[in-house]
Amino acid sequence: MRGGGNGADDYRRMFRHVVTRLRGHGVTNAVTVMTYMGAVNWGAKPWFGRLYPGDDVVDWIALDPYADGRVDDFAALVNRRRREFPGWPGFYRWAARHHPGKPLMVGEWGVFERPRDPGFKRRFYASVRRQAPAFSRIKALVYFESPRAPRGDTRFDTTPGGLAEFRRLAASPHFTAPKLP
Repeated sequence: MRGGGNGADDYRRMFRHVVTRLRGHGVTNAVTVMTYMGAVNWGAKPWFGRLYPGDDVVDWIALDPYADGRVDDFAALVNRRRREFPGWPGFYRWAARHHPGKPLMVGEWGVFERPRDPGFKRRFYASVRRQAPAFSRIKALVYFESPRAPRGDTRFDTTPGGLAEFRRLAASPHFTAPKLP
């Protein structure tokens, strides 16, 4: 619906309006984040690029992806492509090409339980630990943990191996900050 408040251009204008009003009223302690759903089919839509409100009003760019049956490792999670959408380069590549100066965040991510593969979460968390350093623009990861997410259980501690690997991931040097003096 064009101009009815439901289109990409409407969203972009709304985001800009809110941020410029806040800043106009002296707000200096707010960080703005443009968050994209992690579904490849959305990135391939012709209106996708028009959602972005502008580098001047966006501080961070985030992606909300989930490791479902089509995602086997961290690289696929943050840079997923699909055969049926050949024009989509993957989110990480897209953000690097269009917004090279913006830090990236995996703003909401989770790994769905695979009942037929109880070692999947352990292997997936190990892939995050190994592969995350190759995605240097990702500066934040925020895990979504729920026993009843729309496609299943995303809790990280559903198996002893998953819990142990998640702990290794959290303790890895890539994710630990130096102690401040």
